[in-house]
Amino acid sequence: MYTFGVFKFNLLKVTLVHQYFKHPSEGGAIRSYYLAKGLLARGHEVEVITTHNEKTLAIKRIDEIKVVYLPIFYDNTLGKYQRMMAFIKFIFQSINTLHKRKKPQLLYVISTPLTVGIIALWAKYIKRIPYIFEIGDLWPEAPIQLGYIKNALLKKVLYWFEKIIYRNAYKIVAMSPDIEKIIRQGNKVIMIPNMADCDFFTPVAKPMATLEKYKIGHEFVISYLGAAGRANHLSYLLDAAKAIINKGLAVKILVAAAGSELDGFRKEVKKAKLHNVVFASYSDKEGVREMLTVSDAVYVSFADVPILSSGSPNKFFDGLAAGKIIITNFEGWVKNEIETAQCGFSYHPTNTVELIEKLTPYIENKKLRTEAQQNARNLAERKFSRNKLIAKWVELF
Repeated sequence: MYTFGVFKFNLLKVTLVHQYFKHPSEGGAIRSYYLAKGLLARGHEVEVITTHNEKTLAIKRIDEIKVVYLPIFYDNTLGKYQRMMAFIKFIFQSINTLHKRKKPQLLYVISTPLTVGIIALWAKYIKRIPYIFEIGDLWPEAPIQLGYIKNALLKKVLYWFEKIIYRNAYKIVAMSPDIEKIIRQGNKVIMIPNMADCDFFTPVAKPMATLEKYKIGHEFVISYLGAAGRANHLSYLLDAAKAIINKGLAVKILVAAAGSELDGFRKEVKKAKLHNVVFASYSDKEGVREMLTVSDAVYVSFADVPILSSGSPNKFFDGLAAGKIIITNFEGWVKNEIETAQCGFSYHPTNTVELIEKLTPYIENKKLRTEAQQNARNLAERKFSRNKLIAKWVELF
């Protein structure tokens, strides 16, 4: 039994299954790291099953979190079939690991991919372990709309499988209000979006040394920090950079990304001689914080595929916490949040005229820019604070 304030909880052994678990020093999405830390802070026992690009299994203590690293290579540059093979390996190796290790009382399974649902179902029916299923991206709908899955029979099988996973879950965590509406599982669903780390990211004046490091002067700086995959469709950012140059705006675009589309994007920037685009190395959380200190705005991009707008993009929350104007090129709940809070804008990705019309006032009017940035930080603190959302999340346990 564990006492927290006036409440008392039974302590649990929880195994968190996440193929892409990351520590802050590694870069990438670190939500699952904070979830594990949140459970530990309440006295629960936590073990994580994940992967690394090494050739042997490893078990490590990462900031008091016991992490089992399965030897499965995965990288954003992998092709479709290589990714599928990595997903399949993760299923079998995770099941084997769960079978051999001390039985947990609860499994917390994080998708994507949807195939992790096989692990959850195996645990429930073979090992009698209940599971909570977290949904960050809607599979199979996302790969179907992106054109990765075209076979009609396979689509039916995957939709059926999706329903089975949801039906058998003890609880479902939806990472956006749009996902919550789409899956429609009644009281079983709790909505907990990605988190704004308001302790780590804070609004600060632009450091001169960091401006010099990235060869930035007094320009308005838009940062793109994150994935460069097919779903992000960075050609929209390329078009934006061209439109900004053609209009003669004093804007620099700082890009620190990783993914299958990055090389192509770099080549197009070089070909078009876009001197307003500055590339930096893809970085860990410290590096992201450094780049945000010289940024005025954060650009969040998705392909013009309806289902992608339901996601919960990490850099949106980092941008809010750092007090940056948010620029998006898609519809959905994120657009509604930034427009309601008056901390940025959304434009249609093929309409660069609209982009310039909406961007220019923030460049020319310092008061407007400062107010929008303050609104971003206020939204982060009020609605998406990591501490508040972790407290809500641990109530599930």
